[in-house]
Amino acid sequence: MPTFQPKEYLRPSTAEEVTMVLTSREGAVIIGGGTEVYELAERGLLSETTALVDLTGLQLDGIERKGPALEAGASVRLSELEDHDAVKHPSMGAVLDSLRSIHPVQVKNLATIGGAVCSSISFFDLPVGLAALDATVQVFGVGANQRKPRLADFMVDFLTPDLKPGEFVTGVTVEPDAYTTSAFTKFCLTGNDWAMVNCGCSLKVEGGAIASAKVVLGGISSGLVTAHETADGLRGLAAEPGSQFDEPAERLDGELRDVVSDYRASAGYRKKLAKVLLRQALNRALTRERG
Repeated sequence: MPTFQPKEYLRPSTAEEVTMVLTSREGAVIIGGGTEVYELAERGLLSETTALVDLTGLQLDGIERKGPALEAGASVRLSELEDHDAVKHPSMGAVLDSLRSIHPVQVKNLATIGGAVCSSISFFDLPVGLAALDATVQVFGVGANQRKPRLADFMVDFLTPDLKPGEFVTGVTVEPDAYTTSAFTKFCLTGNDWAMVNCGCSLKVEGGAIASAKVVLGGISSGLVTAHETADGLRGLAAEPGSQFDEPAERLDGELRDVVSDYRASAGYRKKLAKVLLRQALNRALTRERG
């Protein structure tokens, strides 16, 4: 198996230095908590890595509210985000649920938000929880250019984030006030396993009914799946847990295309799981909203 033998460990102090390193050194890879780098290196996928770029000098480890937006830096550890008061509100339930589902705790103590989203792995939990809240990714590039793609679009394919040469992620942004409540559910074979399928949903409740919704699924295909038609079908339904979500969940059949089939589960089984998980997420979100 190809070996992982980087020759340099760099710690730039500014964002501009990071872009310079990424563009001038072929084979430079950003390292956050190291959990993803470890997994990829163990599988022989980082044999061409020549330098590791540490972002701790940029102080991207803050979580703060800026008007309606909540911003979390790329270097924030998952355990820090889980413990923060910002994720305790019902509207942030999908993020909190996704963090609580990640095991073991040692992973959360090391893994970072930036690593979770840049992995571009759809069956990871936090990206689905964030995407359910329509999160955007803060990207810094050459010439100090900045952009904020939606997370669901940023995760283009398996291990393929939407990053141009010299670009890197500085954080994520969500607007909790856009929704009243949210939730996340997953199915896995063991307590420490990655999700076979996971689901995040966010709801805006007004006058006892669902005014708007967002549904995101992971583990279905190489990228995240945003189920627009299914979410539209939830509008107007009573905002209370119950069986009224059985019919809307069936709409997923028409939206889940190119579903992956592998040694863990067939495409048909994943579709069935998606419906079950959506109903569970909706009921959990509304139970949370009722207090």
